[in-house]
Amino acid sequence: VSLPLAYDLVEKLRALLVTRPPVYTVPAGTADMRTQERAQKIERWLDGAASTMNLDTLLPEAAWWSVCAGYGLMKLAYDPNAAEEEFPLVLSSPDPRSCYWSMDARKDRFTEFLISWERPRKEIEAEWDITLPPTSKLNDAVALADWGDTPVQYFEYWLETTEWEDVAPPKEPAPL
Repeated sequence: VSLPLAYDLVEKLRALLVTRPPVYTVPAGTADMRTQERAQKIERWLDGAASTMNLDTLLPEAAWWSVCAGYGLMKLAYDPNAAEEEFPLVLSSPDPRSCYWSMDARKDRFTEFLISWERPRKEIEAEWDITLPPTSKLNDAVALADWGDTPVQYFEYWLETTEWEDVAPPKEPAPL
């Protein structure tokens, strides 16, 4: 059985991009033993963080989208509700067909970013501590119970804003 030519090409290119796992190197900066030990600790932390966030499984997915759609995305978010023993950074590779954005003038970062996906109503109500009213009158108790499990379109929107402040220069210390 031969694979379609386009699929085979995409898979070969993806394999070239992710044949080996990433290696993290943190330069020590000086020959001092303490700074070298610190750099090694940071390297081990980065390796552990990448493993915890499943970077080795998400990177090929983003690379596959990159080859097929022309761009692949990876989303890194901080979970403020993570338990103390859990890693608070969550990495994902969203489907770029459900992402929309605008870039800054230099085209080097996003100023607005929107991701769209389907989530059950109950999950949204629990996360935001709200009650979504039914769109129509549901008299049947079974229909009302199913209504909460019905997936709806959910949008996550990020906006980068810049605020300028006039800060007074620090006061000179009084002479002794």
